[in-house]
Amino acid sequence: MRASIKIGNVVRLKDKYSSTAKYAIVIDIRKSEFPGDDGWITFDYLVMNESGILVNISGCCIEEIIK
Repeated sequence: MRASIKIGNVVRLKDKYSSTAKYAIVIDIRKSEFPGDDGWITFDYLVMNESGILVNISGCCIEEIIK
């Protein structure tokens, strides 16, 4: 996902997740990082889908940012 995902964004999830949800709203963003030469940064998104269920996902689950 190239665009910056922000709290409050409505996102469309990839088709392979459509059995559980097609759209979701981003509720919280968690960042984890390990600094250094071999370090990394990762983001975890807490979203609420159209059924009202809260789910943790990664950016690779998102097809596009709607709003």
